[in-house]
Amino acid sequence: MFFRRLKKRAFISSDPGVDFDLPRVARRLPKGILNLAEIESIFDVIPSQTTTGIRDRAVMETYFATGIRRMELAGLNTIDIDMSSGLVTILRGKGAKDRRIPIANRACAWIERYHERSRPILADGFSVDALFLDNKGLRFRGHQLSHKVSSYIKAAGIRHQGACKLFRHSTATLMHENGADLRYIQKMLGHADISTTQIYTHVTISRLREVYARTHPAASN
Repeated sequence: MFFRRLKKRAFISSDPGVDFDLPRVARRLPKGILNLAEIESIFDVIPSQTTTGIRDRAVMETYFATGIRRMELAGLNTIDIDMSSGLVTILRGKGAKDRRIPIANRACAWIERYHERSRPILADGFSVDALFLDNKGLRFRGHQLSHKVSSYIKAAGIRHQGACKLFRHSTATLMHENGADLRYIQKMLGHADISTTQIYTHVTISRLREVYARTHPAASN
């Protein structure tokens, strides 16, 4: 990039960097994937009758339903959820790209309950238009969301590492295991390159194990 910039501004006549063989960025497997039973056990430990518990349940349901990034969730405004059509509009996601993705009815129901019972209590005269408000009536910051999600994962007795990304990876993996095409998962997650999404073909081990047991001669012995 440095040499390209120099050439563009005519400080050099040719770009010596064109022959550089840049290393590939490693595609690491997710450290943990939650199954459906584990996700439900996390939901079960949330005090879903309290003001903050209703909010937290709505946050967690939104994570699971959409697989959005931590800062994308923090950046959601109240007008970004279309309950009637079941769609979420994510503005200025990673790479400053906008996208619109579906959200499950169950998540919408919890968001609606949060709107009715919790948000009016958490909001004050200085509250922003953020969908989810912290205990001070302000937009959540990234580290607050990570701490909150991590605490509920630990309270459920689950030892997988991670917090918000753990839900993101789990959503994508469960969708792929249930037959979702990678192109649709790419759209859901907001990946610019499908090669990033292809990591989920390596973590759907349960389906691979079934095919292996059915087709490999050694597996039948």
